[in-house]
Amino acid sequence: DSDTKDSWTWGDTSGATGLYKEGNARRHSLRVRQAWLQYDPGTVGIKVGHMPLALGNKIFFNHKKFGDDAIVLFADPNKNTHVAGVIAKFREGSTGKSDDADAYVVLAKYKTKTLKLGGDVTYFDDQPAAVHLWNIGLRADAKLAGVTLRGDVELQTGQQEDADVDFRGYAVVLGADFKLGKAKLTLEGGVGSGDDDATDDKEETFQTTLGAHPNAPMYTFIYDYRVNSAAGTKRAGIANTTCARLAASGKATKKIGLKGQIIWLKATEDVSLRGGDKDDNLGFEVDGKVTYKLAKNLKYYVEGGY
Repeated sequence: DSDTKDSWTWGDTSGATGLYKEGNARRHSLRVRQAWLQYDPGTVGIKVGHMPLALGNKIFFNHKKFGDDAIVLFADPNKNTHVAGVIAKFREGSTGKSDDADAYVVLAKYKTKTLKLGGDVTYFDDQPAAVHLWNIGLRADAKLAGVTLRGDVELQTGQQEDADVDFRGYAVVLGADFKLGKAKLTLEGGVGSGDDDATDDKEETFQTTLGAHPNAPMYTFIYDYRVNSAAGTKRAGIANTTCARLAASGKATKKIGLKGQIIWLKATEDVSLRGGDKDDNLGFEVDGKVTYKLAKNLKYYVEGGY
């Protein structure tokens, strides 16, 4: 019968979220997170199959939970440099029609003991929706005397031809991580653009395609993950959101881990989340998490937010 054959509708129930909700995990009872082959003879390699995928700091694209079908061609010219090209299938409609959704990525990374530089260019082509979106990401991390400084800039352009709309979104995130003994303190701030006029020919909200879990850079347990964010939907990440986060994490014992954070949130462009007057004030959120290590590869945790 149809449930035992290797046939299904791609991209319907992947758990992909954000403003673009496509991806192609298995639809029926069997869900395979990873099923891929890799050939890596040396400097150049190839990886083909169904695999978790994400870009950079997971601000624009994060499908680590359910993954996508993809072909990855990669090379390591030297021990510090990594480059790759990716073709990912987000949706396969009818095999006889031009109704697919695909992502094409070129990326490069350079890493030393104290410096990380990276960048990627993504072209996303959704044929039925006539969406042709470009996302350009640039990022850098630097370690200075126990402090890691981080920066990430994402810029978007492109068109939705049927609606005659131009994409003009952006996101910027800056952060610092401090090591205090066995604990880590994080201070981070970011802004994702929003659209101030829904009637013009520009879509200025930062577009995201994320996973069914708390996403960077906020990692909020309630805002965005549990309820609709300022972007008008759940799990859209930093879209139409300005935030600042103070977080701390560490181990109380060898088996018990503790995490806590406070996040200030603001809508980049005014919204009405509960049917009242439009406003940019979203308030604060406080989150906490306690993790207990049951075995080598098994952890139990309790998490909450207010």
